[in-house]
Amino acid sequence: MKFTLKDYQADAVRDALSNLKKARKRWREDADKHAFSLTAVTGAGKTVMAAAAFEALFHGDDEYDFDADPGAVVIWFSDDPALNEQTRFRLMEASDRIRHTDMVVVENTFNRAKFEAGKIYFLNTQKLGKNSLLVRGFEGEGDGGMFPETRPDLRSHTIWDTIRNTVEDPDLTLYLVLDEAHRGMGNPSKAAESAKSTIVQRLINGVSGVPGIPVVWGISATVERFKKAMEGAQKRITLPDVVVDSAKVQESGLIKDTIILDIPDEVGDFDTVLVRRATDKLKASAEAWAEYAKQQDDAHTVMPLMVLQVPNTPDPNEIGRALDTIYQQWPDLPSGSVAHVLGDHTTQQFGNRHVPHISPERVQESTWVRVLIAKDAISTGWDCPRAEVMVSFRAAVDRTHITQLLGRMVRSPLARRIPGNDRLNSVECLLPKFDAKTVGEVVDALMKGDDNLSAPAGRVLVNPVEMKPNPAALQAVWDKFESLPSQTRPQRGAKPAKRLTALAHELAADDILPGAGKLAHAEMHKVLDAAQERYKAEIEKKRDAVMTVDGKTMVADLEGKTKSFNQFFEEADMAVIDDVYRRATRIFSPDISRTYVDALAYRVADPEDADEFEEALVEARVSVAALGLVTEVQPYFDAEADKLAKAWLAKYTPSSRGYRMTGKSLIDRSGR
Repeated sequence: MKFTLKDYQADAVRDALSNLKKARKRWREDADKHAFSLTAVTGAGKTVMAAAAFEALFHGDDEYDFDADPGAVVIWFSDDPALNEQTRFRLMEASDRIRHTDMVVVENTFNRAKFEAGKIYFLNTQKLGKNSLLVRGFEGEGDGGMFPETRPDLRSHTIWDTIRNTVEDPDLTLYLVLDEAHRGMGNPSKAAESAKSTIVQRLINGVSGVPGIPVVWGISATVERFKKAMEGAQKRITLPDVVVDSAKVQESGLIKDTIILDIPDEVGDFDTVLVRRATDKLKASAEAWAEYAKQQDDAHTVMPLMVLQVPNTPDPNEIGRALDTIYQQWPDLPSGSVAHVLGDHTTQQFGNRHVPHISPERVQESTWVRVLIAKDAISTGWDCPRAEVMVSFRAAVDRTHITQLLGRMVRSPLARRIPGNDRLNSVECLLPKFDAKTVGEVVDALMKGDDNLSAPAGRVLVNPVEMKPNPAALQAVWDKFESLPSQTRPQRGAKPAKRLTALAHELAADDILPGAGKLAHAEMHKVLDAAQERYKAEIEKKRDAVMTVDGKTMVADLEGKTKSFNQFFEEADMAVIDDVYRRATRIFSPDISRTYVDALAYRVADPEDADEFEEALVEARVSVAALGLVTEVQPYFDAEADKLAKAWLAKYTPSSRGYRMTGKSLIDRSGR
């Protein structure tokens, strides 16, 4: 993984993998079908958790004690191709073991007898509809079941054929992931009475000779639809759901601490004080992020975004006046900083301004977009942590859309809390169309969570007044704070190597030390090289122990009534070597062990020669396994990892406001 998981994320991945292991085993042994869900609030990092689980599913993971499934095939199913594309992008962003070619978007031209092991296939509702080319000719679609040669598009296999063949292949295991955005579950009781099941229920229960998919995994902020669909599932065992505690997500800093709601008593047009006020908030947010980046000596600055949410039938001229107001209020805002995600994907004219379309999933990375015009396309499934200000001119009856959108806006841009800066830990929303009753409902939903938002908020402020300290007393207050005694809260310990790699990830993510992960691994490789020299004799003995399995054979002489023992030696097989290697990775960390094995192999073998390189990899794994058996190596390795982490903290921790940071924010972001 490219990301260091929070503790709650790692726990959720471990529980999900436990369910997947049980489901796989029972499917193979008894043909039992299973289902379970992963429930986590918006902003908890569900896609990142899924990426970690997929890595283990395809490649195995010693940290989770999970063996790879060589026949694993995953279908990721949602109701929206744009959401699938965003998920695919996020999986690539999070994983360093799942390749681009391992993620396949199923287009209408897809035509395979079976899915390929080790790949994730992205499907959406439209691709399985009765008019889709993927299903044309399938008997379940009501055309009588044409033979392949009579199908209009000459397709040899429909997508349902592919699913059936994959499920029936004894060497493959098909997993179905239902993501939170799909709306095809329907009502199970109605679906049972209906002549046609919904598409999702067909995937779960099977249809017209196509068996149901063996393992179903629902991933959602709310799993009510998933649970209802499972109630109507046929002969499927439900495993324990994996539920992430929302309080732990809030504590992690992944989502904002404060939501500020401005509810003005009077409402004007688009060119009134509301747009100017929202622009001032956006400008203040931009200045605060720039100042924070300067304090951190960070070249990367968060570029905050304003969402301008318009009614379903907006007046283009009113939007144009709103944009004119924004540029009048903030003259330094670069031209061409506006985009839209409206239904028409062409460039739109608002007043005298031409505004291009952008796909919702591309907004976060497209930092040139500072003002985004939207209706409700971004209410579900959108991921843009840099959205810090929203002004909505939708009617009060759209409370659901507003709460959904707020759930998408509470994510922290840097995936961590900014210590001592309330502005950067908050999101501001102006809701002029809301009456007092609706405001109360929204606040209750934000504080308690509901099916639409499902995200906790540390606090919700309605029409707050900003209180500023007396400048004359400010320095005296800071002096008093610095004189107060303090004590660091005890935290759960982590192995030095894991702390080092977590720190390296943070340094690289914030552009403080580019390539810090590779540098950390390279330094620890040097430590392991030195250990091989320092403990050469001990390692050689342990290496022999790894490569040889010894035992005793008892010989009983029944006539003479005597017995003797003969010792035997056998060459160890890969299963034995892998077992000892896995134990060593718990000492050096799986990632450092893996990269060290690769480094050792590259030193002695040509990667173009497959046989030679494979042999070198085996030898390298034996070397790491032997290192792990030498008791003196672990304290030496841990001490060097701890030394490097402390050196980096001392070198790269910034000083500001008369005190020196301890690096706590870096450690907290990794959950350590």
